[in-house]
Amino acid sequence: MPRVSSGEEDYVCDKDVLSALADAQARFLSGDKSQLMRCIFLCARFQAVIPDWAVDALVKIQESMEAGEITDFNEAFGKPAARVDTRAAKARQKRLTPDVLHVLGLLRVRGSPMTSDDFFSEAQEKLKDEGIEVSVRDIRGYL
Repeated sequence: MPRVSSGEEDYVCDKDVLSALADAQARFLSGDKSQLMRCIFLCARFQAVIPDWAVDALVKIQESMEAGEITDFNEAFGKPAARVDTRAAKARQKRLTPDVLHVLGLLRVRGSPMTSDDFFSEAQEKLKDEGIEVSVRDIRGYL
């Protein structure tokens, strides 16, 4: 989701949240049940009112669960598309991106060629000194 800088901190515009909610609705209507949960998470994160389409879908799920027509939440909201270890790896990469890019930038400014194996090994050592364990293969993946 695009962010707008206010000088001190970044924030997401209402327009961006509404756009993300519209996207979730379109995907939900075309059969992606997980988009209902995405909508709820967006509303929770940005303190937005849950749209009518999502409220209607939630009420229908509740009624279907009470009637025994739906067996579990995976049936109601859809199973996650990615496996748990894939999601965990993606979250770790996202969390480490600023640190890895910072170290790569420092090495590059110093004149180290980004094509050498030494460049990535040195980056790995600098990150290790900062308490961040990342493989050379993973560091290459940030570029």
